[in-house]
Amino acid sequence: MKFYGIGNDTEESGSSSRFDLPLTRFYLQLTLEYELTEGLELAVGPWISESRANEDESGFFATIADTLYGAGNFGQVGVSGRLEWDSRDLPRAATRGLYFEVEARAAPAVWDVEEAYAKVSAEARSYLTWNLPRFRPTLALRAGGVTSTGTLPFQEEAFVGGRSNLRGWGAERFAGDASAYGSAELRARLGNFKFIVPGDFGVFGLIDGARVWVDGHSPGGWHMGYGGGLWFAFVDPNRVLTFTLAGGEERTVFSFGLGFAY
Repeated sequence: MKFYGIGNDTEESGSSSRFDLPLTRFYLQLTLEYELTEGLELAVGPWISESRANEDESGFFATIADTLYGAGNFGQVGVSGRLEWDSRDLPRAATRGLYFEVEARAAPAVWDVEEAYAKVSAEARSYLTWNLPRFRPTLALRAGGVTSTGTLPFQEEAFVGGRSNLRGWGAERFAGDASAYGSAELRARLGNFKFIVPGDFGVFGLIDGARVWVDGHSPGGWHMGYGGGLWFAFVDPNRVLTFTLAGGEERTVFSFGLGFAY
């Protein structure tokens, strides 16, 4: 992973490789899942984690490691719970429906954790499709965030950046004890093709915004990402391959993957 420090106004100065952080992490979670009703699922269980940040003496992390909570060998145990409601028609290329997820994680002051902490994350998504001939445009919206209590180890910070919530920026670009983000995407079908197997193809445009807070403060404001790309659906409309080009203030990022970002 990369680590740029804590805060909403950290700067990416010098080479990007300067912020590389080789992080070795062992993580094990036991989960019990309950289907409360159709589309509504509850998952709870304990977890254990041990990590080691192998800092490079010439890198940025080495300059702050002595004062960064969670650096070096760091072990912790805790419990988590997740509630998920899903009414989407397709999980990887939804055209209608709603999705909501809330997750809580907590760790007591045992092992290397000095102070008990807890954090709650939530995300909501909605999809609306217009039945226009040929194009069938879909408006996909997403909003989410994280809040916490206690002092978080740096590995557990609320990160924003990258495909998960702020495209056009580096992954995990900003870190804080709370975060908020939102996305809008407009997708449209352009036509069909037959290359080995039949399928559809189209375009999409996107806008993302996100920020983090530290002790209630968030200097630097919202960080924005803009872009778009192409999508190809093979045989099954849920089997989608996307190619995305998005830019922020620091860089332009190209990525591809299975399914849309949300």
